[in-house]
Amino acid sequence: MDFTYWFPWKYLGVRFQGAGLSLSTGTFTVTENLNGVRQASRTGSVSTSAGVLTSDLMLRLPLDDFWPGVHLAPYLMGGMGVIFGGNSASINTRFPDLNARFNNATHMRSSPLGNIGGGLEYRFTPNWAIFGEAGYNFVSHGGNRGANTNFVQSNFGFRYAF
Repeated sequence: MDFTYWFPWKYLGVRFQGAGLSLSTGTFTVTENLNGVRQASRTGSVSTSAGVLTSDLMLRLPLDDFWPGVHLAPYLMGGMGVIFGGNSASINTRFPDLNARFNNATHMRSSPLGNIGGGLEYRFTPNWAIFGEAGYNFVSHGGNRGANTNFVQSNFGFRYAF
């Protein structure tokens, strides 16, 4: 869900957006070896939830200003936010040793992120519109350069302007 406010001069706005995610893996097998001796082997999958909250500065160009009857408005966005995750009971109960090795990775901490992107909106009426957009999210890991969890987020749907 997002809430956008366009300032009276209609080319600049701010947006607050939130999204819920369901994250899951395919089936995988974990085999533990201790001094060359196989200790245990487990097969399963893991799922958890996560969320993304962002605030953006929006720049748009309503093409109606230049071509009457063309109800398109391309826009750019950029801002900051946070990504956070919930606990995954499935990895804690099925693979407790794996979870311990990764320093309780399933208790995801919140990480700041920056995002940039753009989109296109078409207004059917002054109040109803359809839109599509994509943004690239840069996730910070506090100096952990090996982690690459940047992602692309795409949104589409209907908008209602109050």
